[in-house]
Amino acid sequence: MFKTILLSIDGSTYTDAIIDAGIFLAKKLNCHLKVLSVIDVRPQDWQASVGSESIVPIIPALAPPDDNQEQQSSRIHTTIVEVEKKLSDNGVDFTVETITGLPVESICDHARVADMVIMGIRGEYHIWHSNMIGATLGPVSRQLDRPFLVVGEHFQQFHHLLIAYDGSPAASKALAIAGYLGSSLGLKCTLLVLNTKEEDASGLIREGREYLKRYEIDCKCIFDSGDTASKICEHANNSQIDLIIMGAFGHSRIHEIFWGSTTEKVIKHAELPVLLIK
Repeated sequence: MFKTILLSIDGSTYTDAIIDAGIFLAKKLNCHLKVLSVIDVRPQDWQASVGSESIVPIIPALAPPDDNQEQQSSRIHTTIVEVEKKLSDNGVDFTVETITGLPVESICDHARVADMVIMGIRGEYHIWHSNMIGATLGPVSRQLDRPFLVVGEHFQQFHHLLIAYDGSPAASKALAIAGYLGSSLGLKCTLLVLNTKEEDASGLIREGREYLKRYEIDCKCIFDSGDTASKICEHANNSQIDLIIMGAFGHSRIHEIFWGSTTEKVIKHAELPVLLIK
């Protein structure tokens, strides 16, 4: 199912975790890693980032625009040398590409020929808005139609995944990915059904369990109600989960628009990798 994974790096402190996650998956799934770094062509004197709270922090540059682009190139070159050595030492199949352009557009363009994208929750300017997702991550995650793995600063191998399931089209796709990864990686699984009538929940649990059984996965099933993002994070923490798989949107896109994105809240507060499926 996964033959090419795109790793988007920018030389930030999240680079190691992105590369480590890619290596882990490449070895387990026998897939190719495509490492992409984008030198931003936009003026670097000011940067703005909009999060789910609609707060716009303005980030001052540390140098004039020309110097900043030079600094970017130098930092990325140093990072690429280290990344190539790490990938070679681990014996995985990979290619590395550095381009100059607009980060969001460039990542989305390259993702068209990838089966999964991995990015860090924040980028090089995270010190100015450490409580928000990255300025590049947000728009990329909204535009991508590929499975999209978000990691923090440190990566740990997956052993136990949580599937957030509500029967929506995106959640159904997430269930299929969970079955594939759970079986391929030998993971324990927990199926979490949220915010539906109890009589409907039993049906969702039954269909989820039956589906995963075909992958020879014995899945623990839980029903709960309450704030979706909070409950996902709560169950992840209580069950020693190290990977959350969820549909990027639930049944109500209108709710997402007016009340903020559940997926953004989970990414920000779960403190572990989140694989988003659309």
